[in-house]
Amino acid sequence: MAIARELAQKKYVFMLNRMAIQGMNSLKITEFFTEEDLYRIYDEAYYQLSEGLRILVKPWKEPRDVFLETWASQTYEPLEHMGRERTQVSDRGEMMGSKSEVLIGNTFNRRNIEYHYEKPLLLKKNKMFRPDFTLMNIYSRRELFWEHLGIVDNEHYASNAMKKLMIYEQNDIFINDRLILTYETANDPLNLRTINEIIDQIEYMLK
Repeated sequence: MAIARELAQKKYVFMLNRMAIQGMNSLKITEFFTEEDLYRIYDEAYYQLSEGLRILVKPWKEPRDVFLETWASQTYEPLEHMGRERTQVSDRGEMMGSKSEVLIGNTFNRRNIEYHYEKPLLLKKNKMFRPDFTLMNIYSRRELFWEHLGIVDNEHYASNAMKKLMIYEQNDIFINDRLILTYETANDPLNLRTINEIIDQIEYMLK
């Protein structure tokens, strides 16, 4: 068994080196490997092995399915909303604050995308946020945050939302990078098409 493990590990390392060289050869002079590129190489090398060989090797980085399963199983205390009644229930049995949040969560669920609802996020200066949805980029191993702004036509709500977005930016969490926004007004509610179009653009990094 020891010899089999050694041979399997050598094949795994060989594939890693080959993919790294191929990756470097495809880069332009002004480009460089990102952390996401490296995780992708680690994963591709591992998953190109047969299932029998995967059992024998010790991967350099935790495979994405194992990593994602561990992340998805995290538990935390649900957020208690002062004065905000929760009557909307997702397909996973979560009590949510609005029909739009349920629509987003159910779309994730139907598309087999792991998510956390209102998972605690500790920011600088011990500032605690509860993003509506937290997702995981399986290649960069960094969390993404989806905030739904439900009543942007309300001046007070919109002002508070802008302050919140500024705090995200102060913590290096930027829109269209790690922060995804959807929004609606009383006359223009969120729709399923918009949700799916956004997910279509990022699905490759979520599972």
